[in-house]
Amino acid sequence: EEADCRVVPLFPETYVPIKIPFRKGLHQEFRQPSGTGIDFRYFSLDDMSNPSSRYDVFPIVISADTCPTPYIVDDRSYLLPHTLSQMQITQVVVGRNHDGQFTAKAIRQLLWTDDICYELREIYGLGKSGSGFNDNGSGKDCVICMTEPKDIAVLPCRHM
Repeated sequence: EEADCRVVPLFPETYVPIKIPFRKGLHQEFRQPSGTGIDFRYFSLDDMSNPSSRYDVFPIVISADTCPTPYIVDDRSYLLPHTLSQMQITQVVVGRNHDGQFTAKAIRQLLWTDDICYELREIYGLGKSGSGFNDNGSGKDCVICMTEPKDIAVLPCRHM
């Protein structure tokens, strides 16, 4: 990606960006339109399942970008100049499960806001637990203070 969060494709001939608008609000579900997406015949599974750490290249990049709210004057819509957007970028690798179906795994998430990039990381005690974990018992408390319930924090530094 470039300094302005623009994703640069490694194979431009395969890069067909799809923009799907969403309304404001939470709990919205994404459904890939039929006939769109990645043609996996073009790539080897090895290339899709491993990011290139040497070049910071990921097989799949998903970006969710905010759209500035226009203002309306005399029934005409205008955008404010220099409106900063926000974007979340999820970098993904692809593998196959036991049934041979393709699976996607998020490797890294970035949040761009006000022209600053933050890498989103799990905070100690907030990661996903194993399949045998029962969240109904004592595991509901924060593993740092041991008294408050687990919740989510956004920290721009890693001092914890």
